[in-house]
Amino acid sequence: MEHDFHRELKRQAADHFVANGWIVFQEFPLPDRTIADVFACRRTGEFVIAEISPMYSASKASRTFAKYNKWCNKLYLVSADEMQLAFGEGAKLKNWLNEQKTMGLLYITRGRLITMRPAIPHNLDGYTTNQLWDRIDRSLQLGEAQVLKPTEAEG
Repeated sequence: MEHDFHRELKRQAADHFVANGWIVFQEFPLPDRTIADVFACRRTGEFVIAEISPMYSASKASRTFAKYNKWCNKLYLVSADEMQLAFGEGAKLKNWLNEQKTMGLLYITRGRLITMRPAIPHNLDGYTTNQLWDRIDRSLQLGEAQVLKPTEAEG
């Protein structure tokens, strides 16, 4: 069961991307059956995944990167209040993030989503891009996913 705080972070992230012109889905099933908390795309072929968590550790961030980076041009970790760090994990997480310069960081403060660090885009190969578009089309046809408008995000 999803906690209210996680749901609110997810809603805020979805609203942020919708407001910036992205087509946004929540709980989107990727081609490998992994579920992205927030998946956004543009018809120009750009794909963003925002993974939501109220707290990160270096190992959790590393698993997130390995799981989602192959399915998007930009990957963001979304947290609250400038990344709440697990006790003893702060230095490890900061070192890991410094090594993974492409991963972006977003956080919620005072009800607003703030970019702590923008994601650096990378290219996806044609096969991956086609898989993603097929999955988006299939999800829309089957009614599994809904394109969100501002404030329609779950929350």
